[in-house]
Amino acid sequence: MQRSDDRILTTHAGSLPRPPDLTRMMWDLLEQKPVDEVQLQARVKQAVAEVVARQCSAGVDIVSDGEMSKVGFSNYVMRRYSGFANRAQFVATDLGDFPDIVNKLFVENEGGQHLVLPNVEGPIELRDRDAVQRFNPQIMYLAIGTPFPGFKTKFGNKVNGILMYGGLDPGAPGLDEYYKAHRAMFNRESEAGAVSVYACLEVTQQAIETVGEIDRTKIRDAIANGTFQTIWGEIKYRNQLNADPWAVAQWQNGEVVGLYPASKRGARPVQFPKPAWT
Repeated sequence: MQRSDDRILTTHAGSLPRPPDLTRMMWDLLEQKPVDEVQLQARVKQAVAEVVARQCSAGVDIVSDGEMSKVGFSNYVMRRYSGFANRAQFVATDLGDFPDIVNKLFVENEGGQHLVLPNVEGPIELRDRDAVQRFNPQIMYLAIGTPFPGFKTKFGNKVNGILMYGGLDPGAPGLDEYYKAHRAMFNRESEAGAVSVYACLEVTQQAIETVGEIDRTKIRDAIANGTFQTIWGEIKYRNQLNADPWAVAQWQNGEVVGLYPASKRGARPVQFPKPAWT
């Protein structure tokens, strides 16, 4: 994970222009013309490498695949699901008063001709039902909910190898005692992300103990300038932000562990590839 303390890292969102030959393959797919799937996948892989190299050369900090494998944001759903067909009667409100521009963009332009905003005209079903069973990526990152105990309860050992935001050191002093107290009070396991919340309370407590009285200004200054030992590791603030927070975590052997920053106490090496789902 890239970070910077002195500038905003550059990135972008969305689709980047595809090579003409790949574009033609995508259009042929939309027109239901025969396309060599092996050749298509090889060209997609090559195009991703090319577009990533161009982004790096241009100075983009956080690159993407440019959506080289997608036929288009509105067309892609038609490849994956049945029930969509024909064209919806749609004109963007900012173009409605300019029919000549609409004609150039969506009638005369070949790319615009292949921009399909389909209607729902039947039951929506996954075209390739077996794709769900075949889905078994070597690396997987999920967001909200991933560190919750219910996630492990639902999926068991299949959680191992899944990456997420955050992290912790399972061997941090006081962490086991926190878990035991949490189970005793709530009769359930603690969510891994709650450890950082409890750590903030520890910071507040230690700052009050350092100041020796309930003086908000003094407590604020103690927090801003102090270094605190918590169940989430050492915490120090810079410009009102945690100077060195856990940023990447992973389920390993049934527990959430911190991976990055690798310099933090208790950081584990990443498990890659993710254990295969069976």
